[in-house]
Amino acid sequence: NPRIAAARARWKAAIEKNPQALSLPDPMVELAAGWMEGERGVQEWEYTFRQEVPFPTKILLEGEVADREAEIARLQYEAAVRDELVETQEVFHELVYLGQAEKTIALVEELMQRYAAFASGELAKGGTTLPETFRAQAQLAQLHYDRVLVRELAETERARLRALAGLRAGTALGPAQAPPIRPVSARLPDLYSLAERHNQELKAAGISIDKALAEVDLARQGRIPDLEL
Repeated sequence: NPRIAAARARWKAAIEKNPQALSLPDPMVELAAGWMEGERGVQEWEYTFRQEVPFPTKILLEGEVADREAEIARLQYEAAVRDELVETQEVFHELVYLGQAEKTIALVEELMQRYAAFASGELAKGGTTLPETFRAQAQLAQLHYDRVLVRELAETERARLRALAGLRAGTALGPAQAPPIRPVSARLPDLYSLAERHNQELKAAGISIDKALAEVDLARQGRIPDLEL
């Protein structure tokens, strides 16, 4: 799935920030050339190597902030996987429902065709009135419209399913078979507790607080001067 792949790439990029945060700034190399005045000018060369050295606690705090960002990115990746799985299941069950709906429409249409034929026969014998025949034909027209609508909705859901699975447009998909219905044995409070323990958004919010506290400590140490060798 493209969205899952993008979230995973952001997580991997966040992991790489930790070594960068714990490393020293890039060293600087300078080269200068000059001429000494005199009868025979003498050229002088000057080489300078400069290295900035931040206060050690600053580097540690920057590494801690980078670690928190990586943890948040990991939870966002897990949330992306969760959301895509949930949406895929919703699309699948919608396809199951639409498939059952089309079968039901076919059965009702067959029944209405018999009803229309019966109404026409009774009208010919004088056993019914013309509006009864019109009613049967109107119901058949409505069922035809419902069938077209259900097929269009099913094709829309198939397009969503292809996008979720990263398939090419027009990839053939088989019929969605209804899965077995399993009883739910867990109690509602247990489900709430399970959802809270595995809620990526809540965990990410807690880590964001820790990250903000580390950033506060880092900002307070901004007054400490850095060294330069």
